[in-house]
Amino acid sequence: VWGDVGAPTVQDMGLLLKPDDGDTEPPPATQVPGQTLLLDAKFASATQFKLCSLAPDHLYTVTLRARNCAGVWGAWVAPRAVRTLKPLQLNHAGFGENFVKLYWYRDAPDTDPAHGEGHDEEALGKLRQKGRGGVYVHEGTPIESYVMSVTLADGGSKEIRLNASDMPATRYTLEGLGSDLQYCVQLCVCYGDEEMGPWCEVPLHFVTMNLLDLAVTYIGEDFISVQWHRKPNTPPSDPNVIRKPSGEGQGHEYQLSLVTEDGSGLATDQPLRELTIAHDTDFRVGDLQPDTLYCIAIREHHSDARQWGAWCGKLRCQTMARMATSILDIQETAVKLRWDRLPAFQVEADVALVKKEAAVTSYQFRVRELREVLRGQRQTPEEAEVQLVRRAGDRPGEGYQVEPASLGNGDITWPPHDAAPTTAEDEGKLEYDDSQELYQCDLQLSADQVEMQVEGLQPNKFYSLQVRTETTGGEWGLWSFDCYVLTMDTIKVTVPLIAEDRLTLQWARPAPRLHHGLRHVHVADLSLQEYQLSAEGVDHNLKLEQNFQPDTTTFSLENLNYDQVHAIAIRSKDTWGRWSLPSPRIEVVTPKPLRLWPGKVAEHFLEAHWTREPQDPTEYPHTPGVPLLFSGNLIAEYRLQAHQVATDTEIMDIVLSGTQKSLVLNALKPNTNYSFIIQARVDGAEWGLWAKPTLVTTMPRLDLCVDTVGENYIRLKWWRTMPHIYAPMEKERMAKLVQDGTLPKGATLPQVYCTPATKIDRYEVLVENHEGAW
Repeated sequence: VWGDVGAPTVQDMGLLLKPDDGDTEPPPATQVPGQTLLLDAKFASATQFKLCSLAPDHLYTVTLRARNCAGVWGAWVAPRAVRTLKPLQLNHAGFGENFVKLYWYRDAPDTDPAHGEGHDEEALGKLRQKGRGGVYVHEGTPIESYVMSVTLADGGSKEIRLNASDMPATRYTLEGLGSDLQYCVQLCVCYGDEEMGPWCEVPLHFVTMNLLDLAVTYIGEDFISVQWHRKPNTPPSDPNVIRKPSGEGQGHEYQLSLVTEDGSGLATDQPLRELTIAHDTDFRVGDLQPDTLYCIAIREHHSDARQWGAWCGKLRCQTMARMATSILDIQETAVKLRWDRLPAFQVEADVALVKKEAAVTSYQFRVRELREVLRGQRQTPEEAEVQLVRRAGDRPGEGYQVEPASLGNGDITWPPHDAAPTTAEDEGKLEYDDSQELYQCDLQLSADQVEMQVEGLQPNKFYSLQVRTETTGGEWGLWSFDCYVLTMDTIKVTVPLIAEDRLTLQWARPAPRLHHGLRHVHVADLSLQEYQLSAEGVDHNLKLEQNFQPDTTTFSLENLNYDQVHAIAIRSKDTWGRWSLPSPRIEVVTPKPLRLWPGKVAEHFLEAHWTREPQDPTEYPHTPGVPLLFSGNLIAEYRLQAHQVATDTEIMDIVLSGTQKSLVLNALKPNTNYSFIIQARVDGAEWGLWAKPTLVTTMPRLDLCVDTVGENYIRLKWWRTMPHIYAPMEKERMAKLVQDGTLPKGATLPQVYCTPATKIDRYEVLVENHEGAW
């Protein structure tokens, strides 16, 4: 029976009898000072009754008497004192934005012997918060369940029944509450058969905490900076309602949640990322992906309740797109580029994004020269899947497009396999570290500069170009992806023919080469307008500049002289009127003239020898560090001509093999002057210059005379005078022999003169007897 605590009512188990008017003996309770009679009732055929709506923690006395069939009342039994249980005490161990942790207890009655025992109130309070403070239960009234009533300030309510057997501790976390709302929670006990105890003595009135206010302060390419504070509670109408202080920062612990959203341009289903932050109210989330949509939320750990609060904020923001570089022009020593931020990924129109535009305050530009890497065995072109990027515009600066490299069509040269090292020691020399850089330069640029020309590079080198931005707050963004560039190679000049009076020049700009570790490389693809050849003599007065059409790649420089140094360089002009760098300067030496000299010389024949003197680089003036090229062409033929000087009569004109180095001329006249000249022709060329004429005089006949005539003998004497043409040569030779000690001073030439290369083996004397008596 439910009712207000006041006058108790009786639940009659039998027939309620009317009081006997003739019975004037009052109950014992009325005879005790300070006690009030609450119930004086008569029952028929009842052995038990239940008193309801008593006051908690009150002492009651009960007595009973019986009346017999004759209608006579018996004596009152001795009074029995009963104290009702104390009311439930409901309290909280902490609450947050969406929960409250409740606990309850009931101490033993004051008449219980355990009530008088000493207790540590602080320890008891901790036990109660853990739900282990205990709910005192009379042995005759076990608790079946608890009934919890939750009421909102606006009148909405609900009841929750908690089975006591499922609750080892008297505590319960009430979740699913709203933030910044006022609640009233009451609790009572159900003893079974819907016998309900009274509501707890003091209902719990409290206001849940307001949410954290999360704000994005900065959005970069790879990070997001956020800050937060707790929103204040709405002031309640009742000042006694429990509220929790809303402090932030020191002593508080937060958890930040970061989740990538679908449609962000990256792989979705990225796992949840949660970061625990202590003592701060602002934080920078780093290591993010550029141009990606993120959802950010935060919650606080309520240390008093040992539970995380509700997720707050849930802001959506998009990181900035990465910077990108585009190549405008590539030359031998310079690269012109432009940079800009990549277009941001377009999210759906109904997605609300937090915008935090950051202004660019400066740029940082980085250029690195890359080491060319080759590991182990040399790759073949088929194994190197490399793409070259060629400019597609009509003028520099109109962008590039990607084209796959054409392997095997002659556009890309590759070293032959026979050039690869064969020894283990040589193989070891090919080991390089991919990450090593040969050159690096960082430049700080102003915010209004979005393109630049990088000067001072080396031709035919691989470079990496990157840029990043500094935005408001001094925050640096990510480096743009590496933009790989191969600077244009200089024109290479070869000299396939070096003759006494001409040079054959060939030139070409090498095709872009491959890099072992790079897939996409920007290369130059210039349209040529003309070539310009520059040739000048070193220590002689040759000066030549000549222009050629772009389809001309060979030229013969003629009318030169032998044994002279010529400096050669070639440059090109593109269709926009820009001159390239000159090709590396080369200095070419024309060969020395052929030298022709006589060997054996007799009265009617002679031997002619010829050769070309070797050239020593130390003999010639040239620029240090510049290659000095000499002829390596093989001589195909020689042409030898001989004239009789006195009559200027040609006695011979013969073409000889390029391997022949001498010739014997017969049927000559004694003591006659002859002139010999020779020229050579190398493979694939015309006849070269004639060598200087060589004069040779055949030997005079021997002069013979009879020196003595006897009876039976004749003494003969012969000699040969030296032709005057040999006098200077012999004088020089004799002086050298005397100087060397080979001949004594004052020595004279032999009576029968012959050239040094001619040795007399023997003489033959022919004596004829005309009378036939011999």
